[in-house]
Amino acid sequence: TAGIAEEMYLGTSLQMDLDNAEGWYRLAANSGLVHGSYGIGKVLEKKKKFSESVTYFQDCTDRKFAPAMTRLGTALFFGRGCTVDRVEAKRLWLNGAKLGNLWSKRCLAKHSTLGDFGIENIPFGVAMYVSGAADVFDIVWNDLYRDRLR
Repeated sequence: TAGIAEEMYLGTSLQMDLDNAEGWYRLAANSGLVHGSYGIGKVLEKKKKFSESVTYFQDCTDRKFAPAMTRLGTALFFGRGCTVDRVEAKRLWLNGAKLGNLWSKRCLAKHSTLGDFGIENIPFGVAMYVSGAADVFDIVWNDLYRDRLR
């Protein structure tokens, strides 16, 4: 069910249909699948229902789902559907990166390098970019399904 929903969400092999994707994601979520709850959050985010999407991303984050940490951190960083909290955004991106999520690592690298967490964090951001590039090469060579890039 989550796979069908993802195809409808992305519009890759099925026509993009956010309402049907949300329905399929709900079936998956009702079965206890974290991917289902995460998918609902993505659909709501795409529909610009940010405060609702934050609720789903928070649920997935509580379940240690790294991609949701990236999305929730981004929502907190920019105040999409919630109050801006850059300290919490950084903490979520750090946790997501520790779990191997390259998108969390990228957010952390980007905003550290830009000085958003203070100029003292710029070298840390540069180091994150470099290690992220190494991670991409590792994934391309060793992760057939590219799961760490999701």
